[in-house]
Amino acid sequence: MKPITITLLLLSICLKVFGQSGITNGNTISISGQIETHNHTDTVVLQYWEGDFSPGGSAYSSLPSKEIKTAVNGNLFEFIIEAPSEIVFFCLYTTETNDLNNYEPLGDFLNCFLLPGDNIQININEAGLIHYSGQGSEKLNLFNELRRTLEHIQSDYFKMLKNKQLNNQESRVVFAIINKERQYWNVRKLIQQYSTRLKPIELQLVQVTVVSKFLEDQYRMIRSRLRVLNSQIQDLNNNDNYKKAENSVFDDGFLRSLYSHYESYFEEMINEHSDVAIINSPRFIELVETKYKIDLTLGLISDISYFDYVGNKYTGLLSERLITYYLLGRYNYLKSDVEKQLDSAISSFETDKYRDLLREMKRFSNRGNLAYNFTLLNEQGKEIHLSDFKGKHVFIDYWFTGCSACASYYTNTFSKVIKAFEGNKDIIFLSISADKDRAVWERSIKSGQYTSDGTNVVNLYTNGLGSKHPFVIANKMTGAPSFLFIDPESRILQANGLQLPYSELVTLIKEYLNQ
Repeated sequence: MKPITITLLLLSICLKVFGQSGITNGNTISISGQIETHNHTDTVVLQYWEGDFSPGGSAYSSLPSKEIKTAVNGNLFEFIIEAPSEIVFFCLYTTETNDLNNYEPLGDFLNCFLLPGDNIQININEAGLIHYSGQGSEKLNLFNELRRTLEHIQSDYFKMLKNKQLNNQESRVVFAIINKERQYWNVRKLIQQYSTRLKPIELQLVQVTVVSKFLEDQYRMIRSRLRVLNSQIQDLNNNDNYKKAENSVFDDGFLRSLYSHYESYFEEMINEHSDVAIINSPRFIELVETKYKIDLTLGLISDISYFDYVGNKYTGLLSERLITYYLLGRYNYLKSDVEKQLDSAISSFETDKYRDLLREMKRFSNRGNLAYNFTLLNEQGKEIHLSDFKGKHVFIDYWFTGCSACASYYTNTFSKVIKAFEGNKDIIFLSISADKDRAVWERSIKSGQYTSDGTNVVNLYTNGLGSKHPFVIANKMTGAPSFLFIDPESRILQANGLQLPYSELVTLIKEYLNQ
């Protein structure tokens, strides 16, 4: 972080929330402050998410955040916004007018939330240390202290791991399990110390979030060990491997017992916390998805979809919330099955906010619609139309220079995906830049950070219109990178859920090509 001393005053945080949320209504959000900096920062950015879906969750590709920029005048800035309709998860950044694509985060606010009536002052000194004060600030101080505690425990763990010189994988995993258990009880003890300083709903939200994250990590570990075990046992031609699996500490019985142990934590969390806390927890929904996968692996449930699993196991608002998150994050990715699930959810849900989100998602997806027949310029200045590629599958990547997420995904994943389909005449990759300056775009092509000049890639330019180009507007590309997959008849196959790991995206593209 650049040297920054910042005092932020978040005044009158009053959130109007749907009646079933259990949180009182409010009016507006006023955010003002003073910033002293030795760099050229002249803009502060507030990014926030409304509702019970946390930042970083899979549904966020379909549920964009809201963003407000305000100028720093005389080291002072101010935000005035209408009250969000839900609990708020937020992030703060600084940037510069001449480089608005690069944000400098002000602290780590992931999973931090604000409630009605909060009046929070955030102080970040030049060393990057953060302190919160004011009404509602204790939950943020607790998150800060939890991070420091976990970092300390993790540091001790690596030191002990090095001193013990554990030479085999099983010993290291057992030691990691013990360390995680130590983390769990230390964290619970720390949270309890804040019990008199937090509102009941704040305390429960923090507790459910922290316990859910712990259980999710442990469930993933058990599932990973089960896959290793099953792989060894299935190798019947190798008696040594079979014997090793039989005698392993991580045999089926041990892993089931460990899972049962953690299940007691899960049931305790469900029984001891209110529906409001569980429904609004930013981690609980992802925990349930992980739990579904391990229940399948252990054979505790039949081979049913997650949609049916949730419908059978949970009821009411919690069931609707879990299904909504699931469908928002995967619509268009589950293909035919999701159409029936989506229609079923829309027709059966009793909660307006979730039903409306799914209706909007269905409208947003554009699946099956004719794609907008754009006119864009290539590197030689020639006009290129989508219709020029009729008869081919078209995979579109939308980006801009300075977008770190665009560069990272292209360099680490998407460039390899493009290479995997070199020589395939059934697909073409269109790289569309939102850059306003043509020279900047041309330099970025040559740099190879965002795109390439490969034989199966066509680089296109919005002629400086960027997000205001009709193609971008028609396809609701609210951020970058954004992707669009179009069939040979120029109909949209998939409009979201495409920023996948290499193997998953290659598999998905091949499935479409073979249809």
